[in-house]
Amino acid sequence: MRKQFILLFAIMATVIPASAYDFSATMFGNTLYFEMITDSTCRIVCPTGNWNGPWLGYTQPSGMLQIVDEVITSNGAYQITEIGPYAFAGTNITSLYIASNHLTNISLNAFYSCNLLTTVDLSYASSLDLFGSSMFGYCNNLINVGSAK
Repeated sequence: MRKQFILLFAIMATVIPASAYDFSATMFGNTLYFEMITDSTCRIVCPTGNWNGPWLGYTQPSGMLQIVDEVITSNGAYQITEIGPYAFAGTNITSLYIASNHLTNISLNAFYSCNLLTTVDLSYASSLDLFGSSMFGYCNNLINVGSAK
C-alpha cells in the first residue's frame, strides 16, 4: 500500500505543474504570471519557475505582447517593475510593446529564443535601467527595436 501511495504521489507531482507565481492576470488577451516584490509592486515571471520548460503545462503568450504600468486584481493594483528571468522564453510573441513608467528591469534571458519576435518598442519605458544578459538572445527574426534611451 505504501509503495502505491508513493508511486501515485510521484505521478501527480509530474503531472501537476508547480507554480512559481503569486497570481495571474489576463492583459490584452495573454495570461501573464506575477510574483509579488512588495505590497504594491510585482514582477512578471514564467509560471513554472523551471527555466528548462518555463511554459510547460501553461498556455504561452502569443502575438502582440503589451506590458503596461500596473496590473489590477481583486486584491488591488500592483506596479509592474520587473520582467523576471526567462519570463517569456520560447513563447510565440511576435511583437513587444512596453508602455510603463514603472518598469526598471528586464532580467537575463527574459525573451530568450522567441523566434517569432520581430519588433520591440521600448520607447515608452522611460524608467528602464537594467537589461539582463541575452535579454533577446536567439530571437533570430528580431529586426526592429525602438528605445527611449
